[in-house]
Amino acid sequence: MKRTTKISAICGLLIFSVVACGTLADSADLAGRYTDELGGFSIRPPKGGYQSKVDDKSCLVRWICNKPDTEEPLWSLSVHISKTEKTLSNIRQAGTYLAAELQKTSAKIDSQTYLTISGQPAVNFSGKLVGHSQVGVGGTKTKLPDTSFRQAWIMLSPGSFMVIKWDSVSLPSVFLDETWANILAGFQLFDPRELLAKKSENAKRAYDLLWNQLTDEKLGLAMPEGPQWFLIKQKGKRVGWMRTEARRVKRKMGTGFEIRTWSLYEIPGSDVRLVRKVMFSDPKLSMEFWNSRKQVGSGDKSQLFIEEGLRQQDLIISTTYENEVKDQQQKTLPEKVKAVLLPKAVGMLLPRLLDLNIYGAYTFAEYDSTKNDFQMRTVEIIGPGEVEIDGRILKAIKATDQPAVNTEPITLWLDQKGNILRSDHPGGIQIQTATEKQVLGFYPKAEVIIREINQASKPTPDDKIIRSNR
Repeated sequence: MKRTTKISAICGLLIFSVVACGTLADSADLAGRYTDELGGFSIRPPKGGYQSKVDDKSCLVRWICNKPDTEEPLWSLSVHISKTEKTLSNIRQAGTYLAAELQKTSAKIDSQTYLTISGQPAVNFSGKLVGHSQVGVGGTKTKLPDTSFRQAWIMLSPGSFMVIKWDSVSLPSVFLDETWANILAGFQLFDPRELLAKKSENAKRAYDLLWNQLTDEKLGLAMPEGPQWFLIKQKGKRVGWMRTEARRVKRKMGTGFEIRTWSLYEIPGSDVRLVRKVMFSDPKLSMEFWNSRKQVGSGDKSQLFIEEGLRQQDLIISTTYENEVKDQQQKTLPEKVKAVLLPKAVGMLLPRLLDLNIYGAYTFAEYDSTKNDFQMRTVEIIGPGEVEIDGRILKAIKATDQPAVNTEPITLWLDQKGNILRSDHPGGIQIQTATEKQVLGFYPKAEVIIREINQASKPTPDDKIIRSNR
């Protein structure tokens, strides 16, 4: 099922993500960091591209960006592993050899420079691929436009290179050079064995928390006594609100605890969004249920997205409704996931469950219905710091929350009990604690909207659309 915009709540936080492609202005800045844990590198591609399927075994990852409203490629960026026939250990000798090999493929090299990328010697080529053609129907040859290329060959060992390639038919050279320089400056190499060992240690901490420390009593103490309210801001301006509450409940499937969240946001340039989430887990973490309802826009043009999920032991069943179109999928927990699987309801309480006096990271597995797979979420307690809330400087515990490997982390500022004072998100979104009076002062219809969302959530997906009006 195709998904356009995704809004997810984690630790009582709202993560807002919009992906767009096409304009030169969008492409001028770099997107979030992509990390290949097994390949041993991380890179920030230009904004506006989408990750495409790769058939070439030497290619580790590729992004493509098309022109607005067309399928014509604007640029492509890819990372490869390449081994050469000659094993020259000197980068300048290797550069001369590589230049000769490139020229055999009709590459016209305009510039060849030597530099260091992430501590490794590299040769950087700039030029054009000329004289290419393709054979169409009936054997007719069609001349292809010249393609500007940038290639950085990073020497990993004699004869072994990691290659970054950026190609474009129509982008101006000045833009290509400036953005290419930023891409190379942000490229990082690392030993994947070290990162995987670190993740293993983080997973051990997560396992210890879930199976050795977590008790029914501890979960009960972690639940806030009353509703918690938050104001959502972007670049200092209010763009919405959130309310969360927790309680013990008895369902048909058993007794446990439940977390509920309600949110409204009015991001400039986007439709109004209303979101309600319900998450339930039993104290033994063997069974959970969740329900998410998202309404985008209001009135006749509104779109409704609903997700219901159920996990019992090792089986997950997820059902989604996108504008009344139903889709159901199943997933069995892999062995490597079982020990660190974080139920969604427990994930909402996580900062209140961690020992904030022990600095370190925890890596959990969380189910993602958009992929019908699991993503690794890492929460790290950094240490004491200070945070500004409405002009006041408060002492806080700093932490980070990275929802998945290839996402930018969220910065959390917590009080001594693990309550979120403020969270700073990629893209300039900021969520800060507030009183009910403060939120209702700015959004007087918030409680009415919550009641309407609750009422609309009772029927199945062909239910009514809510008109928010703040």
